Amino acid sequence: MSVAPDFVGNQGQHGGFGISFTAGWTGTITPWLSGGLSYRSKAWQQRIEQYRGLLPDGGRLELPAIFGGALEARPSESWRLAVEYQHYDYSGSNGFGNTIDLLFAGVPLGAKDGPGFGWRDQNVYKFGFQYLATPQVTLRAGVSYATSLLPRSQTLFNGLAPATPQWNLGVGGTLGLTSNSEVSFVMATTEHNTVRGKDSIPDAFGGGEADIDFKCFNVGISYGRRFGKSRAGARS
Repeated sequence: MSVAPDFVGNQGQHGGFGISFTAGWTGTITPWLSGGLSYRSKAWQQRIEQYRGLLPDGGRLELPAIFGGALEARPSESWRLAVEYQHYDYSGSNGFGNTIDLLFAGVPLGAKDGPGFGWRDQNVYKFGFQYLATPQVTLRAGVSYATSLLPRSQTLFNGLAPATPQWNLGVGGTLGLTSNSEVSFVMATTEHNTVRGKDSIPDAFGGGEADIDFKCFNVGISYGRRFGKSRAGARS
């Protein structure tokens, strides 16, 4: 089932160099409203030689092109509200967009234009706010919703990358310690979402279904210090 059976799994951690370019615009629309647009090209990615029997095109997993836009409103000095839209072009990358059906049709893993994760293009909608509670305390929260990128027919191969959650919620804040230093924290979690396979394992491979699920919780803390002259309202 692979062009390089000795390089499918159990190879440890390996990676490759990638490069892309990003272009964007930010500007003020009205005194209380600003906006932005951005585009990131599909990345050129070096082959991951140790997994050339798993990933298509001899081990290449190119990150997709991404484009989108955002608006930020400032109804008062203390409040900032933001909305954002992003589109991920997964179908334009063989590693993410090609389906496992190619394997069942006789195209082996690792082959040129070979089987991949079978992800759909994805749209992501985000909303966040920031509140300046005091000159030293800034509070933040946000939520995002992503359209499902994983068809039920593609769950077998996606046990390797169970990207099932669609909702993500985060809270955080910044505490000013001095005029030049601050500490920030963030907590974020995804929903626990299960994608149940449908026609995901052909009879020739044993039949049945592959169900996958995933949940993630992240926490972080950072310390920041500004050098040179301090300025009011530097936190954002």
